[in-house]
Amino acid sequence: GEKKTLKASAFAMLGAAPTTNPSKPSSASSLNTLFRIYFVSDSRSVHEWLVSEGHAESPDSGIGGSAVTQSRLQMIENARGKPTCETEKQMQEAMHRLLQLVDRLPFACVKSKREDAWEEFQHKVMQGTDALSLSLQLKWLCDQLVTKVLNPSWQLNARGEWEVKTERCETLKQMYHLMLELEDDAINWRAVDTRWERERSARGRDRKEGGEDPTKEEEVKREGGDGKK
Repeated sequence: GEKKTLKASAFAMLGAAPTTNPSKPSSASSLNTLFRIYFVSDSRSVHEWLVSEGHAESPDSGIGGSAVTQSRLQMIENARGKPTCETEKQMQEAMHRLLQLVDRLPFACVKSKREDAWEEFQHKVMQGTDALSLSLQLKWLCDQLVTKVLNPSWQLNARGEWEVKTERCETLKQMYHLMLELEDDAINWRAVDTRWERERSARGRDRKEGGEDPTKEEEVKREGGDGKK
C-alpha cells in the first residue's frame, strides 16, 4: 500500500465482506475476506490472489529466478506426478507455499548467491517425502537469511525454540505454523523491501553501463586512436 502497488479495488473487496449485522459493520468482518482467501482458496497466498484478481501488480522474480513465471504447482506436479490421494495433494500444496516464500526474497537477502545452491534447494523441496523433510528445508532457508532481514527480538527470544521444532516436525500443520512464524515474526519485510530496491537499482546501473559501452567503442573508432582519449 505504501508503495502504491496495491490497487483501490482490493480495499473495495475487503469492504464488501459479509456481515452478520449489516447495520453495524465491524473491522473484524472486513477482515473476513482476507481470512477466507488465505485459508480456503486452493493454497494460494493472499498476494497471489490479489495479483490474479488484478488488485496488485506482479512482483519481481526472487531467488526462484525465471522459473517463477511458470506455475509452481505445475512444476511440482511435473516432478512428482498428479496427486492421486489427499496426502500427496497436501504435500504438493505445502511445497508450493514454501517455494512461494523463496520467490518473495531477492538474492540480496541471502548468504549464498550461487544459483545451483537454490536449484538444489528447490529439488529437495519437490522431492520431499514428509512434513519433516519440508521443515528441514525451511530451517535451511532461515539459515541462509542475512541477519539484517531478521527481527532482532525473534532471533534473541524465539529462534532457538523454532529451530528445535523444525527438527521435530511431524505434521504438515506443524510445518505451516513454523513457516508462518518465519514469515510473520522472524522476517523483517521492510528490510527485504529495501534490499529489493537496492537490487533493482543495481540491475538498472548494469543495463545502463552495458548500453554505454558500444557508444564508447564507436567514439574510439571514429577518433582512430588507441583507445585513449
